[in-house]
Amino acid sequence: MYPNKHKLLAADLALIAIAVFWGVSFVVIKDALVQVSPANLTLARFVLTSLVLLPVALIRCRSFRPHQVLPGVLMGVFLFLAFFTQAIGLLYTLASRAGFLTGLNVVFTPLLVVLLFKRWPGLYALGGALMAFAGLYLLSLAGEMHGVPFNIGDVLNICCALAIAFHVLIVARYAPGMDSFWLAYIQFVIITACCFIWALFSGGVSLSFDPGIWAAVAFLGLFCTVAAFWTQIWAQKFIPPTRTAIIFALEPVTAAVAGFVWLDEPIGLIGAFGGGLIVAGLLLAEFKPQKWEGMN
Repeated sequence: MYPNKHKLLAADLALIAIAVFWGVSFVVIKDALVQVSPANLTLARFVLTSLVLLPVALIRCRSFRPHQVLPGVLMGVFLFLAFFTQAIGLLYTLASRAGFLTGLNVVFTPLLVVLLFKRWPGLYALGGALMAFAGLYLLSLAGEMHGVPFNIGDVLNICCALAIAFHVLIVARYAPGMDSFWLAYIQFVIITACCFIWALFSGGVSLSFDPGIWAAVAFLGLFCTVAAFWTQIWAQKFIPPTRTAIIFALEPVTAAVAGFVWLDEPIGLIGAFGGGLIVAGLLLAEFKPQKWEGMN
């Protein structure tokens, strides 16, 4: 049974809000990395996330089912890879540039849908994805024109985009018919464990942060993680993966604006035009939305 229009609209708005929070997170992370290592910042984020949701897990323990473990583990592994490559990449490139390249998942996602599931996106969704890709290219070009050459940080953020695309597809495959909370919580626990190992092998675990860094961790953990990923799993019960990726293309637009406002990172006319193309691609995809029943 297809979801009604109100649920589709609610899912769209939820994903747009997530994209905005994630866009701002690029600036927050970039600023925090001046004082702490990527491993310890990411570890603190997911320790907080897991602890906040632990009481809910205990209350809902009777709803846990063993078949939820494998999807949660897969989601956790690919999401960890996304955070790992993004955090390291931000050490070497602009926050706005990282946002642009991470947004390449808008291209990777429909390609993976075709390659892995043999399902072609709708015409409007495909057109929206192509427009968003053109916009991302212009946004990236704008950064290079302002004296930021392509570097290892950019390569890592492209890898991040690919990991996000896989994560979107895994959520699309398993979210329909499964408990959103347990999928989200299992993936957070897996990421926390991976981050702990990462921190051990990259200088040691240290969570002795000043209050400003803990404020950043609270924003990243509560809004950009707990609320965002739990909501994403719910929303993808109704929204196809290609459409999800197009909506998430708003993330680099937000990152560019936030980078310009807080870090004085340049956008320029080309970058602004690229951002406009991404928004236009989103509107095109919204013109004739596809309903979704999952990938079986």
